[in-house]
Amino acid sequence: MAKGVYDLKPGRAKRKAARQTKRTAKKAAVAASPGTTRLEKKLNLAGAKSVAKTAARKAKKAVSKTARKETRAAKVTAKGASKANKVAARTTKKVDKLNKKVTKVTTKGAAKVAKVTTKSTSKANKISPTKKVVTKKVVKKTTPAKKAEQTFGQAFKAARKAQGSTGTFTWKGNKYNTKHKGE
Repeated sequence: MAKGVYDLKPGRAKRKAARQTKRTAKKAAVAASPGTTRLEKKLNLAGAKSVAKTAARKAKKAVSKTARKETRAAKVTAKGASKANKVAARTTKKVDKLNKKVTKVTTKGAAKVAKVTTKSTSKANKISPTKKVVTKKVVKKTTPAKKAEQTFGQAFKAARKAQGSTGTFTWKGNKYNTKHKGE
C-alpha cells in the first residue's frame, strides 16, 4: 500500500489533527500545574481532574436525587388525596347507616313505651275502676325538639294563670283543661 493512498481515507487527517491539538493542550496543562518535576505536575493535574470529576458526579447525583424525591412526593400526595376522598366517602356512608339505625331504634322504643303505658293503664283501671289513671301521651321523637317550643308544664302554667281552674288550652294540637288532679 502506498503512503499517499492511506492518507486519503476520509476523516483520517481530521482525527490526526484533533489528537495533536489534544496532546499539546495536555502538555500545556501539565506545564501550568503546580509542582517542580514533570511527574509531580502530571500527578497534580490528575488529582485535580479526579476532584473535578468527583464534584461533577456528586452534583449530578444530588440533582437526580432531588428529582426522584419530587416525583415521589407528587405521587404520594396524589395517592393521599385519592385515599382521603375514599375514606371520606366511606365515613359518610357509615354515618348515614348509623342515623338510619338510630331512627329505627327510637321509633321502635317509642312504640314499646306506648304499649307498656296502655297496658299499665288498662291494668290500673281494672284494679280500681272508680279512679281513672291519667296518662300522658307518648310522642315519637324523630327530630330533636326546638328550643322555642313551650313544654307542657309551661303551657299549663300560662293557661292556668290567665283562665283559672275552669279554662282550656291547646298544646301540640290537643286540647287540655287547666284543672289539677284533685279538682
